[in-house]
Amino acid sequence: PNNSFEFASISLLREYLTENVNDKRSKLINRVVLITQSFL
Repeated sequence: PNNSFEFASISLLREYLTENVNDKRSKLINRVVLITQSFL
């Protein structure tokens, strides 16, 4: 169960970071942190 979520988030991360690294990185990190906190 966890593997699919991990894989999805990893692929999403790569997609996001390759698009516009400098501009979107901080927003992405904030979002990921919030998502991870809600799962913990």
